[in-house]
Amino acid sequence: METLYKDHQVSKGFLVGEYITQDLTKYCKNKNAEQITLQNLRRIQKNPYSNMQNLVISDQMERLVHDLKHISDKIGYILDLSTRFNGLDLDKIKRVEEQTQNNIKVLFGYTPSSNYLGRLLSIDNIQDQMKHDIEFEMKTGRKNMLPSFIGELIITDPNDYYQKHMLDACQNYQLIHEGCPIFLNLGSNSSQIPSLVDRFAATKGRSIVYMIQNPMNENLEVHPSIHYILNNSESYLCLTLYNHNLASYDEGDLDQSCEKYKQSVFVLRKFISMMIDNGQQHRLLVSNGIQHKTHLSFYGGRGYTALFDKLLKGLPQGIIDQLLIQNPSSLLLWREQQLEEPQAPTPKWDCRECKGRFEESHQKFEKMDNNYCSMKCLAAHRSKGFA
Repeated sequence: METLYKDHQVSKGFLVGEYITQDLTKYCKNKNAEQITLQNLRRIQKNPYSNMQNLVISDQMERLVHDLKHISDKIGYILDLSTRFNGLDLDKIKRVEEQTQNNIKVLFGYTPSSNYLGRLLSIDNIQDQMKHDIEFEMKTGRKNMLPSFIGELIITDPNDYYQKHMLDACQNYQLIHEGCPIFLNLGSNSSQIPSLVDRFAATKGRSIVYMIQNPMNENLEVHPSIHYILNNSESYLCLTLYNHNLASYDEGDLDQSCEKYKQSVFVLRKFISMMIDNGQQHRLLVSNGIQHKTHLSFYGGRGYTALFDKLLKGLPQGIIDQLLIQNPSSLLLWREQQLEEPQAPTPKWDCRECKGRFEESHQKFEKMDNNYCSMKCLAAHRSKGFA
Protein backbone atom coordinates (compact mmCIF):
# COMPACT_ATOMS: atom_id res chain seq x y z
CA MET A 1 0.00 0.00 0.00
CA GLU A 2 2.95 2.37 -0.32
CA THR A 3 1.17 4.61 -2.78
CA LEU A 4 3.05 7.57 -4.24
CA TYR A 5 2.40 11.22 -3.53
CA LYS A 6 3.50 14.36 -5.31
CA ASP A 7 2.01 16.94 -2.96
CA HIS A 8 3.42 16.56 0.52
CA GLN A 9 0.02 17.41 1.97
CA VAL A 10 -1.34 14.13 0.63
CA SER A 11 0.83 12.04 2.86
CA LYS A 12 -0.55 13.41 6.10
CA GLY A 13 -1.79 10.40 7.94
CA PHE A 14 -1.59 7.73 5.29
CA LEU A 15 2.17 7.52 4.91
CA VAL A 16 2.79 7.77 8.62
CA GLY A 17 0.26 5.10 9.45
CA GLU A 18 1.38 2.82 6.68
CA TYR A 19 5.07 3.07 7.52
CA ILE A 20 4.47 2.45 11.18
CA THR A 21 2.33 -0.61 10.57
CA GLN A 22 4.63 -2.07 7.96
CA ASP A 23 8.10 -1.63 9.32
CA LEU A 24 7.95 -1.00 13.03
CA THR A 25 8.40 -4.58 14.15
CA LYS A 26 11.10 -5.62 11.70
CA TYR A 27 13.61 -2.92 12.52
CA CYS A 28 13.56 -2.77 16.31
CA LYS A 29 15.31 -6.05 17.13
CA ASN A 30 17.59 -4.25 19.54
CA LYS A 31 15.37 -2.69 22.19
CA ASN A 32 18.13 -0.37 23.28
CA ALA A 33 18.51 1.05 19.78
CA GLU A 34 14.83 2.01 19.49
CA GLN A 35 15.11 2.05 15.72
CA ILE A 36 11.65 3.25 14.82
CA THR A 37 11.48 6.51 12.92
CA LEU A 38 10.49 7.63 9.43
CA GLN A 39 13.82 7.66 7.65
CA ASN A 40 12.54 8.29 4.15
CA LEU A 41 9.33 10.18 4.73
CA ARG A 42 10.64 13.64 3.82
CA ARG A 43 12.40 12.34 0.74
CA ILE A 44 9.25 10.67 -0.57
CA GLN A 45 7.24 13.81 0.05
CA LYS A 46 9.68 16.03 -1.86
CA ASN A 47 10.18 13.71 -4.81
CA PRO A 48 7.70 10.85 -5.09
CA TYR A 49 9.20 9.68 -8.38
CA SER A 50 12.61 9.08 -6.83
CA ASN A 51 14.18 5.63 -6.64
CA MET A 52 13.30 4.40 -3.18
CA GLN A 53 15.36 1.36 -2.30
CA ASN A 54 15.19 1.65 1.45
CA LEU A 55 11.65 1.76 2.82
CA VAL A 56 12.45 1.20 6.47
CA ILE A 57 11.89 2.88 9.79
CA SER A 58 15.15 3.35 11.67
CA ASP A 59 17.16 5.80 13.80
CA GLN A 60 15.78 6.99 17.13
CA MET A 61 12.35 7.23 18.69
CA GLU A 62 12.90 10.94 19.35
CA ARG A 63 13.19 11.49 15.60
CA LEU A 64 9.96 9.58 15.03
CA VAL A 65 8.13 11.66 17.60
CA HIS A 66 9.53 14.84 16.06
CA ASP A 67 8.27 13.85 12.61
CA LEU A 68 4.88 12.80 13.89
CA LYS A 69 4.35 16.07 15.73
CA HIS A 70 4.95 18.05 12.55
CA ILE A 71 3.05 16.00 10.01
CA SER A 72 0.42 14.04 11.88
CA ASP A 73 -1.90 16.81 13.00
CA LYS A 74 -4.78 15.06 11.28
CA ILE A 75 -4.07 11.51 12.32
CA GLY A 76 -6.57 9.76 14.51
CA TYR A 77 -6.69 6.00 14.66
CA ILE A 78 -4.24 3.67 12.98
CA LEU A 79 -6.16 0.42 12.87
CA ASP A 80 -4.39 -2.78 11.93
CA LEU A 81 -5.54 -6.40 11.94
CA SER A 82 -2.49 -8.12 10.48
CA THR A 83 0.47 -9.70 12.25
CA ARG A 84 2.74 -6.73 11.60
CA PHE A 85 2.93 -5.88 15.29
CA ASN A 86 4.03 -9.32 16.40
CA GLY A 87 6.97 -9.07 18.78
CA LEU A 88 6.72 -5.32 19.17
CA ASP A 89 7.21 -4.02 22.68
CA LEU A 90 3.90 -2.41 23.61
CA ASP A 91 5.69 0.02 25.92
CA LYS A 92 7.27 1.64 22.86
CA ILE A 93 3.89 2.19 21.26
CA LYS A 94 2.57 3.70 24.48
CA ARG A 95 5.56 6.04 24.62
CA VAL A 96 4.94 7.14 21.04
CA GLU A 97 1.33 7.84 21.90
CA GLU A 98 2.25 9.80 25.02
CA GLN A 99 4.98 11.86 23.37
CA THR A 100 2.66 12.84 20.53
CA GLN A 101 0.04 13.99 23.04
CA ASN A 102 -2.10 11.01 22.05
CA ASN A 103 -2.62 12.34 18.53
CA ILE A 104 -1.76 8.81 17.46
CA LYS A 105 -3.64 5.81 18.75
CA VAL A 106 -2.36 2.42 17.67
CA LEU A 107 -4.87 -0.39 18.00
CA PHE A 108 -4.18 -4.10 17.80
CA GLY A 109 -6.79 -6.51 16.62
CA TYR A 110 -7.85 -10.01 15.79
CA THR A 111 -6.24 -11.77 12.86
CA PRO A 112 -6.99 -15.17 11.32
CA SER A 113 -3.33 -16.12 11.60
CA SER A 114 -2.77 -19.00 14.02
CA ASN A 115 0.56 -17.62 15.26
CA TYR A 116 -0.87 -14.35 16.47
CA LEU A 117 0.46 -13.38 19.89
CA GLY A 118 -2.11 -13.61 22.65
CA ARG A 119 -0.54 -10.82 24.67
CA LEU A 120 -1.70 -8.21 22.17
CA LEU A 121 -4.88 -6.34 22.91
CA SER A 122 -8.05 -8.29 22.19
CA ILE A 123 -10.80 -7.40 19.77
CA ASP A 124 -13.03 -6.62 22.74
CA ASN A 125 -10.65 -3.91 23.93
CA ILE A 126 -10.70 -2.30 20.51
CA GLN A 127 -14.45 -2.68 20.21
CA ASP A 128 -15.05 -1.02 23.58
CA GLN A 129 -12.64 1.82 22.83
CA MET A 130 -14.11 2.56 19.42
CA LYS A 131 -17.67 2.21 20.68
CA HIS A 132 -16.99 4.68 23.49
CA ASP A 133 -15.33 7.21 21.19
CA ILE A 134 -17.94 6.85 18.46
CA GLU A 135 -20.83 7.28 20.89
CA PHE A 136 -19.13 10.33 22.39
CA GLU A 137 -18.67 11.87 18.94
CA MET A 138 -22.29 11.20 17.99
CA LYS A 139 -23.59 12.76 21.20
CA THR A 140 -21.42 15.87 21.12
CA GLY A 141 -21.05 16.34 17.37
CA ARG A 142 -17.50 17.57 17.95
CA LYS A 143 -15.90 15.26 15.39
CA ASN A 144 -12.60 15.26 17.24
CA MET A 145 -11.76 11.77 16.02
CA LEU A 146 -9.76 12.51 12.89
CA PRO A 147 -9.02 9.24 11.08
CA SER A 148 -6.86 9.31 7.99
CA PHE A 149 -7.66 5.79 6.88
CA ILE A 150 -8.73 2.46 8.32
CA GLY A 151 -6.87 -0.67 7.38
CA GLU A 152 -5.50 -2.75 6.01
CA LEU A 153 -8.19 -5.11 7.30
CA ILE A 154 -7.43 -8.77 6.70
CA ILE A 155 -10.81 -10.35 5.97
CA THR A 156 -11.07 -14.09 5.40
CA ASP A 157 -14.72 -14.49 6.32
CA PRO A 158 -17.05 -11.49 6.77
CA ASN A 159 -19.41 -13.73 8.76
CA ASP A 160 -16.74 -14.66 11.28
CA TYR A 161 -17.83 -13.31 14.67
CA TYR A 162 -14.74 -11.18 15.30
CA GLN A 163 -14.31 -9.96 11.75
CA LYS A 164 -18.00 -9.09 11.51
CA HIS A 165 -17.85 -6.99 14.67
CA MET A 166 -14.71 -5.24 13.49
CA LEU A 167 -16.33 -4.46 10.15
CA ASP A 168 -19.37 -3.10 11.99
CA ALA A 169 -17.17 -0.83 14.09
CA CYS A 170 -15.24 0.41 11.07
CA GLN A 171 -18.44 1.00 9.12
CA ASN A 172 -19.87 3.09 11.97
CA TYR A 173 -16.57 4.93 12.17
CA GLN A 174 -16.73 5.76 8.48
CA LEU A 175 -20.33 6.96 8.72
CA ILE A 176 -19.27 9.54 11.30
CA HIS A 177 -16.52 10.77 8.99
CA GLU A 178 -17.99 10.32 5.54
CA GLY A 179 -15.15 9.76 3.11
CA CYS A 180 -12.65 8.12 5.47
CA PRO A 181 -11.05 5.30 3.42
CA ILE A 182 -11.22 1.67 4.52
CA PHE A 183 -8.72 -0.75 2.98
CA LEU A 184 -9.91 -4.35 2.74
CA ASN A 185 -7.66 -7.28 1.91
CA LEU A 186 -9.41 -10.55 1.20
CA GLY A 187 -6.34 -12.28 -0.18
CA SER A 188 -7.48 -15.05 -2.47
CA ASN A 189 -10.99 -15.15 -0.98
CA SER A 190 -12.54 -13.18 -3.83
CA SER A 191 -15.81 -15.07 -3.43
CA GLN A 192 -16.44 -12.99 -0.30
CA ILE A 193 -16.29 -9.68 -2.18
CA PRO A 194 -20.00 -9.47 -3.14
CA SER A 195 -21.08 -9.73 0.50
CA LEU A 196 -18.73 -6.87 1.41
CA VAL A 197 -19.98 -4.76 -1.50
CA ASP A 198 -23.54 -5.31 -0.28
CA ARG A 199 -22.52 -4.42 3.27
CA PHE A 200 -21.38 -0.96 2.14
CA ALA A 201 -24.23 -0.49 -0.34
CA ALA A 202 -25.77 2.39 1.64
CA THR A 203 -22.81 4.62 0.73
CA LYS A 204 -22.22 2.91 -2.64
CA GLY A 205 -18.89 1.75 -1.27
CA ARG A 206 -17.35 5.19 -1.58
CA SER A 207 -13.81 5.31 -0.16
CA ILE A 208 -13.70 1.53 0.19
CA VAL A 209 -10.46 0.15 -1.28
CA TYR A 210 -10.17 -3.52 -2.19
CA MET A 211 -6.63 -4.88 -2.28
CA ILE A 212 -6.58 -7.06 -5.38
CA GLN A 213 -3.97 -9.74 -6.10
CA ASN A 214 -5.37 -11.43 -9.20
CA PRO A 215 -7.99 -9.39 -11.06
CA MET A 216 -8.12 -11.80 -14.02
CA ASN A 217 -8.12 -15.56 -14.40
CA GLU A 218 -5.69 -17.61 -16.48
CA ASN A 219 -7.88 -17.02 -19.55
CA LEU A 220 -7.44 -13.25 -19.07
CA GLU A 221 -11.08 -12.85 -18.14
CA VAL A 222 -11.96 -10.44 -15.34
CA HIS A 223 -13.08 -12.26 -12.23
CA PRO A 224 -16.83 -12.00 -11.55
CA SER A 225 -16.08 -10.49 -8.14
CA ILE A 226 -14.20 -7.61 -9.79
CA HIS A 227 -17.12 -7.04 -12.15
CA TYR A 228 -19.37 -6.98 -9.10
CA ILE A 229 -17.29 -4.22 -7.50
CA LEU A 230 -17.21 -2.14 -10.67
CA ASN A 231 -20.91 -2.52 -11.45
CA ASN A 232 -22.39 -2.24 -7.96
CA SER A 233 -20.23 0.27 -6.13
CA GLU A 234 -17.98 3.31 -6.44
CA SER A 235 -15.10 1.61 -4.62
CA TYR A 236 -11.42 1.63 -5.55
CA LEU A 237 -9.24 -1.27 -6.63
CA CYS A 238 -5.63 -1.31 -5.43
CA LEU A 239 -3.35 -3.53 -7.52
CA THR A 240 -0.19 -4.85 -5.87
CA LEU A 241 2.84 -5.51 -8.04
CA TYR A 242 4.53 -8.05 -5.77
CA ASN A 243 2.63 -11.04 -4.47
CA HIS A 244 4.51 -12.42 -1.47
CA ASN A 245 2.85 -15.79 -1.83
CA LEU A 246 4.83 -16.49 -4.99
CA ALA A 247 7.83 -17.79 -3.08
CA SER A 248 5.71 -20.30 -1.22
CA TYR A 249 4.15 -21.64 -4.40
CA ASP A 250 7.38 -23.29 -5.48
CA GLU A 251 9.71 -23.21 -2.53
CA GLY A 252 13.22 -23.90 -3.66
CA ASP A 253 12.38 -23.40 -7.33
CA LEU A 254 13.17 -19.74 -7.96
CA ASP A 255 12.83 -20.06 -11.74
CA GLN A 256 9.29 -21.33 -11.36
CA SER A 257 8.41 -18.51 -8.97
CA CYS A 258 9.91 -15.90 -11.31
CA GLU A 259 7.85 -17.27 -14.17
CA LYS A 260 4.68 -16.90 -12.14
CA TYR A 261 5.74 -13.38 -11.21
CA LYS A 262 6.14 -12.49 -14.90
CA GLN A 263 2.69 -13.88 -15.60
CA SER A 264 1.28 -11.81 -12.75
CA VAL A 265 2.87 -8.63 -14.15
CA PHE A 266 1.41 -9.36 -17.59
CA VAL A 267 -2.06 -9.84 -16.11
CA LEU A 268 -1.86 -6.58 -14.15
CA ARG A 269 -0.78 -4.63 -17.25
CA LYS A 270 -3.64 -6.18 -19.19
CA PHE A 271 -6.13 -5.26 -16.49
CA ILE A 272 -4.85 -1.67 -16.23
CA SER A 273 -5.19 -1.26 -20.00
CA MET A 274 -8.74 -2.62 -19.86
CA MET A 275 -9.68 -0.19 -17.07
CA ILE A 276 -8.23 2.73 -19.05
CA ASP A 277 -10.12 1.69 -22.19
CA ASN A 278 -13.34 1.59 -20.17
CA GLY A 279 -12.69 5.01 -18.64
CA GLN A 280 -12.34 3.53 -15.15
CA GLN A 281 -8.79 4.63 -14.39
CA HIS A 282 -10.11 7.00 -11.71
CA ARG A 283 -10.89 3.94 -9.57
CA LEU A 284 -7.40 2.42 -9.67
CA LEU A 285 -4.52 2.57 -7.21
CA VAL A 286 -1.21 0.81 -7.74
CA SER A 287 1.24 -0.30 -5.10
CA ASN A 288 4.50 -2.15 -4.75
CA GLY A 289 2.95 -4.43 -2.20
CA ILE A 290 6.31 -4.23 -0.42
CA GLN A 291 6.14 -4.46 3.34
CA HIS A 292 9.77 -5.05 4.26
CA LYS A 293 13.13 -4.20 2.79
CA THR A 294 13.90 -7.90 2.41
CA HIS A 295 11.04 -8.18 -0.06
CA LEU A 296 12.72 -5.65 -2.34
CA SER A 297 15.91 -7.68 -2.28
CA PHE A 298 14.09 -10.95 -2.89
CA TYR A 299 12.37 -9.64 -6.00
CA GLY A 300 15.34 -7.62 -7.19
CA GLY A 301 13.11 -4.57 -6.88
CA ARG A 302 14.37 -1.02 -6.91
CA GLY A 303 11.66 0.74 -5.01
CA TYR A 304 8.95 2.61 -6.84
CA THR A 305 10.81 2.54 -10.15
CA ALA A 306 9.49 -1.01 -10.49
CA LEU A 307 5.99 0.40 -10.88
CA PHE A 308 7.15 2.28 -13.96
CA ASP A 309 9.23 -0.52 -15.43
CA LYS A 310 6.74 -3.32 -14.84
CA LEU A 311 3.26 -1.79 -14.92
CA LEU A 312 3.17 1.75 -16.28
CA LYS A 313 5.82 1.88 -18.98
CA GLY A 314 4.40 3.24 -22.23
CA LEU A 315 1.33 4.84 -20.69
CA PRO A 316 0.73 8.58 -21.21
CA GLN A 317 2.20 10.72 -18.45
CA GLY A 318 -1.27 12.01 -17.60
CA ILE A 319 -2.47 8.48 -16.88
CA ILE A 320 0.62 7.73 -14.78
CA ASP A 321 0.07 10.88 -12.73
CA GLN A 322 -3.56 9.98 -12.24
CA LEU A 323 -2.79 6.48 -11.00
CA LEU A 324 0.09 7.47 -8.73
CA ILE A 325 -0.93 10.95 -7.58
CA GLN A 326 -4.43 12.16 -8.38
CA ASN A 327 -6.33 9.04 -7.34
CA PRO A 328 -4.67 8.65 -3.93
CA SER A 329 -4.94 12.41 -3.46
CA SER A 330 -8.70 12.47 -4.02
CA LEU A 331 -9.07 9.46 -1.74
CA LEU A 332 -6.79 10.52 1.09
CA LEU A 333 -7.49 14.26 1.11
CA TRP A 334 -11.14 13.55 1.80
CA ARG A 335 -11.10 15.66 4.94
CA GLU A 336 -9.99 18.79 3.11
CA GLN A 337 -12.71 18.26 0.52
CA GLN A 338 -15.47 18.38 3.10
CA LEU A 339 -17.22 21.71 3.24
CA GLU A 340 -17.81 23.48 6.50
CA GLU A 341 -21.32 22.95 7.76
CA PRO A 342 -23.40 26.10 7.30
CA GLN A 343 -24.29 27.87 10.50
CA ALA A 344 -27.77 27.17 11.73
CA PRO A 345 -30.01 30.23 11.37
CA THR A 346 -30.38 32.17 14.60
CA PRO A 347 -33.96 32.02 15.91
CA LYS A 348 -35.74 35.39 15.76
CA TRP A 349 -39.08 36.73 16.93
CA ASP A 350 -41.30 39.69 15.93
CA CYS A 351 -42.54 42.49 18.12
CA ARG A 352 -46.34 42.66 17.82
CA GLU A 353 -46.39 46.47 17.99
CA CYS A 354 -43.33 47.87 16.18
CA LYS A 355 -42.94 44.84 13.87
CA GLY A 356 -39.22 44.69 14.60
CA ARG A 357 -37.29 41.36 14.44
CA PHE A 358 -35.08 40.49 17.37
CA GLU A 359 -32.60 37.78 18.36
CA GLU A 360 -33.75 35.15 20.82
CA SER A 361 -31.38 36.67 23.38
CA HIS A 362 -33.18 40.06 23.28
CA GLN A 363 -35.41 40.82 26.25
CA LYS A 364 -38.97 39.76 25.48
CA PHE A 365 -42.25 40.78 27.10
CA GLU A 366 -45.21 38.46 26.59
CA LYS A 367 -48.87 39.27 26.87
CA MET A 368 -51.90 37.41 25.49
CA ASP A 369 -49.75 35.21 23.25
CA ASN A 370 -48.01 38.28 21.78
CA ASN A 371 -44.35 39.26 22.05
CA TYR A 372 -43.11 42.79 22.69
CA CYS A 373 -39.59 44.22 22.56
CA SER A 374 -40.23 46.71 25.37
CA MET A 375 -42.80 47.80 27.91
CA LYS A 376 -43.39 50.86 25.75
CA CYS A 377 -44.56 48.68 22.83
CA LEU A 378 -46.67 46.54 25.17
CA ALA A 379 -48.34 49.66 26.63
CA ALA A 380 -48.96 51.09 23.16
CA HIS A 381 -50.64 47.89 22.04
CA ARG A 382 -52.67 47.73 25.25
CA SER A 383 -53.94 51.25 24.57
CA LYS A 384 -55.28 49.92 21.27
CA GLY A 385 -57.15 47.20 23.10
CA PHE A 386 -54.67 44.55 21.90
CA ALA A 387 -56.32 44.82 18.51
